[in-house]
Amino acid sequence: MIVNWWLGVKYIAGGQSWFLAMLNTFVHVIMYSYYGLSALGPSVQKYLWWKKYLTMLQLSQFFAVVIHTGVNMTQTDCDFPQGINYAVF
Repeated sequence: MIVNWWLGVKYIAGGQSWFLAMLNTFVHVIMYSYYGLSALGPSVQKYLWWKKYLTMLQLSQFFAVVIHTGVNMTQTDCDFPQGINYAVF
């Protein structure tokens, strides 16, 4: 994500890059918090009832990125590089 953020800010700064990176970063913070807590052992794992919601969040992120990028690919008045759209899609 650090490389993606740097490339996005350096070469294609704007709303399209920001949305995808922020969404992905948010999901990763939640995801790695879950992984870190689950690594603490059985005494903590029993409180991690929200695993299925984490999976739902990840799937929601996937669909949001696909929809967002798909809409961006079909818009002709946007200066966002089409090659990046294809790579993300």
